[in-house]
Amino acid sequence: MHLLWPSGVKYKEVLLFVSDATPNMVKSANSLTMLYPNLINLTCLAHGIHRISECLRNEYSTVDKLIATIKKVFLKAPSRIIKLRELFPNLPLPPQPIITRWGTWLNAVEHYSNNFDSIKHTVISHLDDEAESIKKSKELFEDKHLQNDLAYLKSNFCFLIQAITNLEKSTLSLDESLNIILNVKDKLNKCNGRAAEL
Repeated sequence: MHLLWPSGVKYKEVLLFVSDATPNMVKSANSLTMLYPNLINLTCLAHGIHRISECLRNEYSTVDKLIATIKKVFLKAPSRIIKLRELFPNLPLPPQPIITRWGTWLNAVEHYSNNFDSIKHTVISHLDDEAESIKKSKELFEDKHLQNDLAYLKSNFCFLIQAITNLEKSTLSLDESLNIILNVKDKLNKCNGRAAEL
């Protein structure tokens, strides 16, 4: 604060505290209002949108298990990767989402939705070793709702990936960021199905 006001901190001119809205950050913001009476705690918009994908991940546990299990199938398994590339040379490896990186789970959803049959065919018909991850993947592929759930998530929520990416840009104006949020709100309001009610 002394960098902003070398002659003395102007406590009433500190207006925003941007955080991720976790309970500890809300508590911190409340404590800071003692020093900065005009302080408003604002949730980071990109983080808020990412929390939507976290709710989806929790709601669609079978999809989440498939993504995590297929990640294990191909992780450090060169022979399985070779088999996938032999069968589908133009198919990229399934993404390996990192839950703390915004949008990566939805990227994986989009990949599995687009390439469901190819990945399923590879796992069920061509990977026959006794690895636990392969057994679990085969069980998950038997779920008759899995492909529909992936398609539903892709068609209704994968636009959030681009919204997060756009909100992360440091050159974004306030007007542009508000337009992104309004667009997200409109698209979410148009969603149907059980996830739209979350």
